[in-house]
Amino acid sequence: MKKILPILAFVILTGISISFGAKSAFALSCTALYSDLKLNSTNSSSGGEVTLLQNYLLEKGYLNTKPTGRFGEATQSAVIKLQKANNLPATGLVGSMTRALIKKSSCQNTNTSSIMTSNISQITTAVSQPAVSLPTLNVSINKSIPETVTSPREGDNLTADTSYNISWIKKSGIVYDILLEDSTGLGMGYIISGQYQTDSYSWKVGQIFISSGWVGKMMPPGKYRIHLRESSMNKPELDQVSGLFNIVEKPLYIRNILPTSAVADGNTTVVIYGSGFNELTAVRFDGSADNNGRIITPSYISPDKKILLFSPQSNIYAGSHRVDLINIYDEASSTPSNNVTMDITK
Repeated sequence: MKKILPILAFVILTGISISFGAKSAFALSCTALYSDLKLNSTNSSSGGEVTLLQNYLLEKGYLNTKPTGRFGEATQSAVIKLQKANNLPATGLVGSMTRALIKKSSCQNTNTSSIMTSNISQITTAVSQPAVSLPTLNVSINKSIPETVTSPREGDNLTADTSYNISWIKKSGIVYDILLEDSTGLGMGYIISGQYQTDSYSWKVGQIFISSGWVGKMMPPGKYRIHLRESSMNKPELDQVSGLFNIVEKPLYIRNILPTSAVADGNTTVVIYGSGFNELTAVRFDGSADNNGRIITPSYISPDKKILLFSPQSNIYAGSHRVDLINIYDEASSTPSNNVTMDITK
């Protein structure tokens, strides 16, 4: 019983519900993913979502190996098969379009507030740390809540990874949890909990907390709203929301590239100095829309997001090339950075 309680706390936190049958079995009925997953993603970095993805791919016949909790080459290959079968760009990245496809195909006959997992061992595998017990998030938009959050306002553009002051109407004696919801009202996670006798909070735009230990994650660009929920959930008439606003990317910028000439052998390291880099930033040659060695995942990005290392691949032809940066979110590339010229030799 002691082992089950942390699992149930995780279930409550992430919106997963479990249903016991006559033989205490679980049925996989809905897979809703909230993280952008890619090669080398793990359960610890995604709140257990790699295993959920692998369970889905295994059930659909795209993956033939046992879920490991690590996004390896077998999982990437299975994702590409899924994307090709559904006419999505075959990037191997699980971003917004692929997540929407997975959710639609597995949840179309299931209320999104009741997400099943295949068995108890899959949940315990997905969660490597004790879960924290938090109230459930909303799963459908409530249009009756007054839009009394004074900032952000409807249509505002907030730049990701910058500080922004959320403000609202203070109500005496009320404790609020601040949640981030998507455009449908689905709860993405907690911004902060237990705000008392205050009317503002400084938010690192895009950061939410959903996994055990209050480990933060960054939400991708998109349309969202703020929901101030009365903590006890006994007085919903005191809740406040914002209008729908946009989280937009911090602009990518290349200041310099060294060396300006390199051998395309997969081993030569090139350094890009600039700003706005993140875990989904990729290096692109000649505005390529494919991934045939001309869209390259960096080998390193510095903690201050200003230095990026990559190695030109062997199938890039010799000559002068235009190099820029993009943030890949599965279905398309983001607004690219400025471009610089680089010479490739053989």
